Amino acid sequence: MKHLAFALSVNQTLIELDLSYIQIHEQGMRYLSDGLRRNRLSFYNVNSIQTLIELVLSYNRLGDALRENKTLTILLMRKWKNLGLTSLALPECEINDRGVHHIANALRKNRTLTYICLMENQIGDQSAHHLADALHRNQTLTELFFSKNRVGNEGSQYLAKAIRKALTLQKLFLSGNRISDQRVQHFVDVVQSRQITLIFTFTFSIVDSDTNQSISEHIHIVMDKSISLVKRNCVSFII
Repeated sequence: MKHLAFALSVNQTLIELDLSYIQIHEQGMRYLSDGLRRNRLSFYNVNSIQTLIELVLSYNRLGDALRENKTLTILLMRKWKNLGLTSLALPECEINDRGVHHIANALRKNRTLTYICLMENQIGDQSAHHLADALHRNQTLTELFFSKNRVGNEGSQYLAKAIRKALTLQKLFLSGNRISDQRVQHFVDVVQSRQITLIFTFTFSIVDSDTNQSISEHIHIVMDKSISLVKRNCVSFII
């Protein structure tokens, strides 16, 4: 990790960094963070990386590393204005509620990210609350992949309230969470209240076939009643 940090500090052409499947774990993330702090040139040089726009850390065992060393929080902070990172992918990284809390903190201040993928982690209602607050404050994010986590009814309510005011968000993926059909109405209300062009990709993958059918029918009934609104706002649902 020390060599990687140094290589990044002097590179002036890199635009994508993919570290998927290399078994980065908490120890590795801690080492990278310590190396950045102790190397007197690291912070200055990382600040000069103007070309990196995509960072992928998929399928690594990050666990609580975000909570312990805040490496990604540092990378995303607004104070590094020249770091124009627009895409961050962290699927299947064993990120839990404590870890995503720091991502949310960074997202509140970041002014370049447009895409974040946090699918297939261990994120529940508490994290959804933090992310919802971050979405409310963020003014650049357009896509959030949050599929196959542990968000339930409480978390979905926070997210629905947040995207009502997150005017840049165009796509939100929530498939494979623990959201009941009764909570679908929160998102339907958001679609009906938004007076801007919106492409709202709304996905559910629910084990209970009866519940899944209920959701589908509920969505289509609302869409049939609001067809003019749907056309005007360019709304699309994927069930």
